[in-house]
Amino acid sequence: MPKYRFKPHEIEATQFDGNNWLEMTNFCGTRTVDNHTMLNFNPIGSYLIPFLTTSKAKAELYVQELRQHIYIEIGDWIIKRGEGDFYRINNDTFGKFLEPIEERDGVLSE
Repeated sequence: MPKYRFKPHEIEATQFDGNNWLEMTNFCGTRTVDNHTMLNFNPIGSYLIPFLTTSKAKAELYVQELRQHIYIEIGDWIIKRGEGDFYRINNDTFGKFLEPIEERDGVLSE
């Protein structure tokens, strides 16, 4: 039976630490709804009803591909794939599957 390996992909990601709101809102960007610009990353309760999420949720992220808001806990990573395609990954999962790539003098190295 042949075996296959996923081709390596580069992604952009940032971790929510509960204090880096400006970094998160800049990373996640905005969307336009009925000619109104709206943030994709907001404090919990802006769109979701807080008691419908986990008690640890501190923020919510609009995911265009799903056309819905998802909850974000402190320590979660947000991964960006393309324009408006964001994914939430908890810290344990992120560490198992992804490792940082360093860039030195415009050259990527592992």
